[in-house]
Amino acid sequence: SRRGVFSISKDDHSNIYKQLRTNETQLSMQDLIMFGKDANQATLLASAQWLQKDLPIRMGHRVQELQSLPVTMFKTQPVTDLCNLYEESFVRVTEHEVPKTREVEERFSEMLKQIKEKHRMVQANIAEGFKEMTRNGVPQRFMEHSDIQEKLTKFYTGRIGIRLLIDQHLMLRYDLMAKQQKKAEEGKKAE
Repeated sequence: SRRGVFSISKDDHSNIYKQLRTNETQLSMQDLIMFGKDANQATLLASAQWLQKDLPIRMGHRVQELQSLPVTMFKTQPVTDLCNLYEESFVRVTEHEVPKTREVEERFSEMLKQIKEKHRMVQANIAEGFKEMTRNGVPQRFMEHSDIQEKLTKFYTGRIGIRLLIDQHLMLRYDLMAKQQKKAEEGKKAE
């Protein structure tokens, strides 16, 4: 099933390639745990603002990794669609208002949920790309070539990082909302 085509401007393409000059921030599980400990509204806003700067870097690298696949794979419709999806997500994150308030952070988090949902079928896109290559007569040995496998491994590892960071933020938000709700309920019981 072909999804709607999202067209990005030359400036957007240029911005994606500018992100490639920046290395992705390396984080440990300890970093994530410590950041989420004792979360409050300021932590949540800091998380959203950091993601708005960091996710475009990561998404730009995913676009580059897809575009660096051999032409016979990159030009399959499912892989091209996948690349377009990452470009679209890049634009949505970069063009979103800076989450400096609770209301803007809420809209930013909703957008992150939508992006995560749209990106859930990545493996299917890659698998469909391989099927299309087979239908086009590309030899199996070419598809199993270590260069393709290494590039896809790097792509998938980066994809997992993006999903982990989005999940971290959404769970931080969920935990904070649960704390606030519990506090409100305790306040009502005390009355």
